[in-house]
This record gives sequence, structure tokens and C-alpha cells, in this order.
Amino acid sequence: MKKNTLIAILTSAAILFGSVQASQAASSDCQPFAKGQVISAQRTAWGQDVIIAIKKHGRKIRLIDADTCELLDSIKVSRNTSTHKLVVNNLWQAGGGDSGSPEIVFTERVNKRHLSLRFYTVTEGMTLQKISSKTLSVAKGAVSLSASDKSLTVNGTPWHLILWNNEITLKKTDKSLLFLALGDEGEWGEGKDAVAAAMNGVAETNNGAEFITTLGDNFYPTDTFYYTIQSVDDSDWEDNFQIPYSLDYLEVPFYIGLGNHDYSDNDLDSILAYDDPTGKWNLPDNYYTVTYPESSSSPLLEVIMLDTEMIESEYDGAAAQISWLEETLAASTATWKIVAGHHPAYSYGQHGDTASIQADVLPLLTEYGVDIYLTGHEHDKQVIDRSDDDILHVVSGAGSRLRDTSEGADTLFSASTLGFTGIQIVGDTLELSMYDTDQLVEYSTELTK
Repeated sequence: MKKNTLIAILTSAAILFGSVQASQAASSDCQPFAKGQVISAQRTAWGQDVIIAIKKHGRKIRLIDADTCELLDSIKVSRNTSTHKLVVNNLWQAGGGDSGSPEIVFTERVNKRHLSLRFYTVTEGMTLQKISSKTLSVAKGAVSLSASDKSLTVNGTPWHLILWNNEITLKKTDKSLLFLALGDEGEWGEGKDAVAAAMNGVAETNNGAEFITTLGDNFYPTDTFYYTIQSVDDSDWEDNFQIPYSLDYLEVPFYIGLGNHDYSDNDLDSILAYDDPTGKWNLPDNYYTVTYPESSSSPLLEVIMLDTEMIESEYDGAAAQISWLEETLAASTATWKIVAGHHPAYSYGQHGDTASIQADVLPLLTEYGVDIYLTGHEHDKQVIDRSDDDILHVVSGAGSRLRDTSEGADTLFSASTLGFTGIQIVGDTLELSMYDTDQLVEYSTELTK
């Protein structure tokens, strides 16, 4: 399938939620089948009330106009020796009602230990279109199937749909995620807004991001006053954070990193003390960790957020932070370990390398097998792969303003374009993508365990 065709399907594939039990019938006088036990659900697709139905052991899924009882479409499936199951819910993207369509999950038992799942959408032309399928290994006996917002639970195990290798596919929720990262996003204006809109679009295309990390310099001074953030009640919290990122697919946690301008041009105590009424701004301390899944004993991902300005400027607490970093890395059981900070160890941008990070941080990242060191500070985007360590060095500081950059012997990618970084993980595979404000991938690389 061509990518443009796929994206068109994804755009039309927003879903409504609500589990449908085998004994329930749609709330309509229409009879989808002349006889037999029927599993059905009534939902709204593109502003039209429809009924989705199948017999318990039947061979056809039917789409019915709930107002006129007209047959809109019918798809033949395999006859099931056990009872089919049917759920209709918000599993892909968002919306429904007048501007979207319900997604339909249909099951059939292949044999005693395998269950086939098929995912359909109702197109704007009122036809049923399959967008994905998956065969799962299951235990003998009855199969439980339920749905909640963007999550399908099969026998107690949560799954979700993601875009992987340009295809919609079902993956275990605790073994796959997408998160976004951007740095130096502190300047108001068109550049920041363009990056935010592109992040929103990429998150939508991929059925949502789990969270977003910022890499420091969250607020730059303006022409009207020197300190951007002067108190926890400053209007800039709304103007320079809440409003620019108040987009549908950016309603996720933002895990905040600190940069040199957060120290020098703001009241740092207010930044640390701020309690965001929206719940999006998360900065529990100068340095901290984020794990996914949260509280898992063996997480898929651990992101360690550093305060590199404290280290670079040798402020009080720098030595304690380095000790904490070593203890945290030594104790980590995550499949993927990413350390995020503001100052890069290596850079071909205008600031160049950071000697304190090379001396105090980099040896620990190397010793404990960190996969990516993710930073900002330079107002550009760079990916650097050095032969003397196994760490991918990523600079993503183009969140609101730009400077010229250059390339060196270890450069894989370099660009002075506004944008951000996307990191998608599926089990033992990680894909890192550098995006511009047109949501285009300027560079992508894959890491495997």
C-alpha cells in the first residue's frame, strides 16, 4: 500500500468506544439478519447512525443504516465454530460522530490456541474497510475481549494499534511506545507554533505519543522585561507553554529538562515550584527519571533527565547529581536507556563540545550501556555516532529558534531547520526520526538489541 493512501485511511479511521457483549442488540428496530442469534452494535459514522452486526457463528459482517434499515455493505468472513466477538471503540486516533468513523474489532477462533483479530473502519462512503489484522496465541477456553480508550484487552493483556513500518499493527502496550523530544523551545512566536503543530500532526498519524520531553531552555527573555518567568503566577506560563501546546495530540505529560537560560534568565525557584493546573508540566526535581511502563520492574524504557547546567556551572549539588546518575544507571533494568540533558557531549554547532559532560557524565553512560544521549543547547538538529563509544549522540535544539550548524567526521545528520525528534520503540527495536515543521522525516535510523 502506498504511504499516501495509508495516511488517507488513517485520517478517516477515528473510533468510538463501548464494549459490545454477545447478548446485546443494537438499539434499533432493524433486523440485520432474518434469523439466528446476532451480535450487533449501533454507533455513529460520519454523522450517520449505523448498525454493525454478525451472527454468533456467521460468515458475514453487515453494515446497516440504523434509520432506514438499508444494507450499506457486507463483508464475508470465515464461519466460526465458537462464538464471534465484536467490540466497537476508540482504538485508532480520535473523533467519531460527524467527522469520523467507528472502528470494529471482530474475532474468530482459528483453533484452540489461536485467535484471529480483524480491525475494520467505516469509510466516508459507508463501506467496511479492513485496516489491520493479528493472530494471537491464547490459552484454551473462553476468550475475554474488552476495549477502553485506545486500548484493547485480550485475556487481561492490553494491546494498542500503532503505525509501524507504514502499517497499522497491533502491539502489546507495555512493549511499544512513541515519545517526542524537543529543546530550546523557549521563544514565543511562529517558529514555536509551527513545531507544536508538526508534533501534533506526527502524534496523530501515529495514534498518539505517550509523553514529550523538553531538553532545556524552556523560556527565553523577551524585549519587554528581562526575566521571563518571575513567579509561579507569571502570565508566561499560559502564554509560552499552555497555549502553544494546547493541541489535541499534545494533551500528554511533558517531562521538563532544565537549561542554562532557565537558570540565567528566569527565576529558577519558580520554575521548580510551578504546579501546572493542566497537569502537563512535570518537573519533580532538577533531575529525575521517567520509566515506561510506569512502576514496572522491567520497563521497556527509562529516560534519565539530567540538570546539565548544574554540572557545567559547578553549582551546589553537581557532585551529588553525578553520584545519583551512577546509582540510577547501575540499578536500571530497562531494555532501553536514554539519558537526556541540555548540554551535548559532542557537537559541531556553534557551542561545540561540552568538556564537563565528557569528563563527568559520558564515562557513566559508556559503562552502563546507555543507548542514546539526547540534548539541546545548539539551535539545530544533529545525530553523531562516534567510533569510541556505543552511544548515539542526538542534538534536538530546534524547538523555536535556529543557528547555523556544520558537520564533522562523526556526523550522521545535521540540519539548521526547526523541528523535533521522535523515538518509537517496539520491543528490541528503536527507531529515531528527526522531523521538520512539515512533519517530514529528515533523517531516521534504527537501533536493535
